[in-house]
Amino acid sequence: MRKILSVLLAIVLMLMMGSASAQQNPRRIALVIGNADYVVPAWKLANPVNDAELMTARLKTIGFSVETLRNASRLQMDQAFQRFNSRLKGAGKDAVGFFYYSGHGAEEAGLNYLVPADGNIRTKEELRYEAPSVQLVLDDMARAGNQLNFVILDACRDLPLPDSAKSLNRGGLAALPEVANVLIAYATAPGQTADDGAGRNSPFTTALAEALRTRAADPVALLFEDVQAAVRTTTKGTQRPRFSNGLGVPRWSFVTTAPIVRGSPPSPIDPGSRRKTLEPAEVQAEPAPPAPANRALAAINAISKAEWAAGNNAALVTRVIAASSRAELEKLAAMGDARAQFLAGRAYTFGSDGFPKDEAEAVRLFMLAAAQGDAFGQVNLGFMYDRGLGGLTKDEAEAVRLYKLAAAQGNAQGQVNLGSMYEQGLGGLPKNEAEAVRLFKLAAAQGNAFGQVSLGVMYRQGL
Repeated sequence: MRKILSVLLAIVLMLMMGSASAQQNPRRIALVIGNADYVVPAWKLANPVNDAELMTARLKTIGFSVETLRNASRLQMDQAFQRFNSRLKGAGKDAVGFFYYSGHGAEEAGLNYLVPADGNIRTKEELRYEAPSVQLVLDDMARAGNQLNFVILDACRDLPLPDSAKSLNRGGLAALPEVANVLIAYATAPGQTADDGAGRNSPFTTALAEALRTRAADPVALLFEDVQAAVRTTTKGTQRPRFSNGLGVPRWSFVTTAPIVRGSPPSPIDPGSRRKTLEPAEVQAEPAPPAPANRALAAINAISKAEWAAGNNAALVTRVIAASSRAELEKLAAMGDARAQFLAGRAYTFGSDGFPKDEAEAVRLFMLAAAQGDAFGQVNLGFMYDRGLGGLTKDEAEAVRLYKLAAAQGNAQGQVNLGSMYEQGLGGLPKNEAEAVRLFKLAAAQGNAFGQVSLGVMYRQGL
């Protein structure tokens, strides 16, 4: 029988966080394909299906509704492209499209082709009949009319072909010109082949998935630059990813929720305009009235350190919403206030105080807060990893890492959660009841109810 403490902590942690069904953003549409089990024995690959599954999990954490194909035939790929296009059109101009492919690709006459699992290509003439072109995806995105799209091609593996097909480019893809509203990322430089990877995933997909996990709040151009650097380091310079950015929204990130707005280029400056702005006659307008105060900010500022430490998050959310509104709290979160991001994320997780249940949105908000070093964001994101909620893959080691970050800042709930992991020997930690007691004592000393209960149980059991 599991120890009483383990059961008790599981109950109180679930009460703290709540339970909700993960919901995806209907305006974020993704198609992910991984082809590895080719009918041609020499073409078989180890990792593309793993890559597709990893990317599917990561995309779900940032709100994408994902269709995933594994070892897809030409017909299955064509049908999936049609569904993808239909979903993009239906989602409207503010939709975000994301296409990811891992597997064999080939270039011929400047066109890039994605080789289906049932492909048996022996001549360059057969390529256009047996493999769909990347251009078809780009054309579908253009017809859908949405303003933001990503095409990610981990498709530069070497493709062994018969001697009779020597005129066919056997490795690498061609660089496409910049396409409006689309960021195109390649696993390696044009004409070069990419590594399938010695581990479970390719170097490129590993780096991209990690960037989406840890830097989703970064502008996408910076995020993909980080991916480039990570792959170059991992492969010791032998693989150099490239990307072409035609998005036209330089500050957009994967955690952005606001509608996509493209700024107009600045108007030409009148040579005399600077002088004119300094003339008294030009500054007679009344000053703009001050922006109304955000009541959610005032309510959050009124929460004492002891109240934060006590761990009654439900009461804190209710208090802030009662003094303001859901709209004001969400506006404050969108402005980058980590405390508002945590409180709104908690409300989405539990489905309380006028917020719908949406674990995926909660994860997004916790990620934003955690990225700023906020301990409450870290501990709540850790819990989502601990339980595999909000579209996240259950990852106790990642949960421990986040709990440690929060506990190191003196966060009482981080101390409780980390203590629980030590008590049970989870997440790669050695079973260490003495360390668990130490952490529970730290939390209890701050008035944290979960720490007090956990410590009481340890005393009762003589641990």
